[in-house]
Amino acid sequence: MSSCLSIPQMEAFAFASPAPVRVVVSSQEPPANSAAIDAAWAKLLAANPRYFDGPMLSVLHIDRETSTIHTRRDRFSRLAVQPPLNTGVRICSVTAVLTARDGAGSLHVLLGKRSPQTRIYADMWELGPSGGLSVPPPALSELDQAAIFSHLQDEVSEEVGLHIATGTAWGITRDDIAKSDDIVFICDCGDLLAAREHTSAANWEYTAVQWLAIRDIAAFDAQHAAAIIGPSRALFRALGWMSDVE
Repeated sequence: MSSCLSIPQMEAFAFASPAPVRVVVSSQEPPANSAAIDAAWAKLLAANPRYFDGPMLSVLHIDRETSTIHTRRDRFSRLAVQPPLNTGVRICSVTAVLTARDGAGSLHVLLGKRSPQTRIYADMWELGPSGGLSVPPPALSELDQAAIFSHLQDEVSEEVGLHIATGTAWGITRDDIAKSDDIVFICDCGDLLAAREHTSAANWEYTAVQWLAIRDIAAFDAQHAAAIIGPSRALFRALGWMSDVE
């Protein structure tokens, strides 16, 4: 299955071609903040001191046929104030689907429980790690697949302590609640026992991690649906891991 619309406000789809994924950065400038945006941002910052109004890439358009994501430079504040304000910003992010096999050959996948201090989906389980792509220097107008994957390698190392050498660019998740479009890489971590030994909630973004057998995904989803972020539930289905797809 290559796409999933059964989770409200979520979509997961595989790239239509084997072309390497790339992110094109437009020279288009974001509009100036309104007084309402500045006021809403000030309230958010007071409530969560971890917030920082750094640069980010906002998605303008996704070309499924060429595996190209078109973006522009923007700022985190204009993402974070949604809702209640609507700025049209959608953060361009990456997500790792980390897999490993036990001695019997059974495939497992890593899930992380998000910290209470994250922007959205506090205390919920997700496939990951994930994170917004770093904004390239002004002279660069494109990130190739190697640069995108390098960013994901850093996210995985920092958040769960694992080193991933390679990954396959699978597709995209689109999240209309978090206003996030994630490039999904499936990464084979090899032996489950070794992967478990090196896996930890290495920084503040996760409070717990677990390796879950793929055969147990459907039961986990049924029992904990309200505690799993929508994009991950959509991926469970799009990757064919559910025996009871709606």
